[in-house]
Amino acid sequence: MDSGSTVLELVRQIPSDTPLTAVTYALPTAVALDSKPNIEVYFTGGKLRKGFRACHGYFAENMLSQFHASVCFLGADAVSIANGISEHNMYDMRLKQIMIENSAKVILLADHSKFTNSAFIRVAPLEQVDVLITDAHLDKATLQEMDQYKIEVIQVPEN
Repeated sequence: MDSGSTVLELVRQIPSDTPLTAVTYALPTAVALDSKPNIEVYFTGGKLRKGFRACHGYFAENMLSQFHASVCFLGADAVSIANGISEHNMYDMRLKQIMIENSAKVILLADHSKFTNSAFIRVAPLEQVDVLITDAHLDKATLQEMDQYKIEVIQVPEN
């Protein structure tokens, strides 16, 4: 599980009795997962990036690369058809790439606003995404483009 507020919200929605094993480099995600009794949590460690509460660097990358996951839940600063998934933070880039490389299925969590953002650092092309979970406000043109990439789109209705 990636870092970021969208992934953290997903973790909060996991029912308490769900059994699973999770790997993350994000401290808030690890703490939220730890509050659920049937979830085993692996926290990568490494250098804690001040102000971001996430580990980065060689030790985090090395540990993360030792795992193979059935599913990767990935956040993004920006998503576009031309540039794929991109980030503002160079420290997250390699961790996200490792997660993608070592997962059987990649699920991208990105609300409609991520599709109007742009970010400096490219993480991966959209071809590497299997499922997009987004909100109900993603425009129809973008939905059609996702269909061309054979990305399953799940739109979460507003509360």
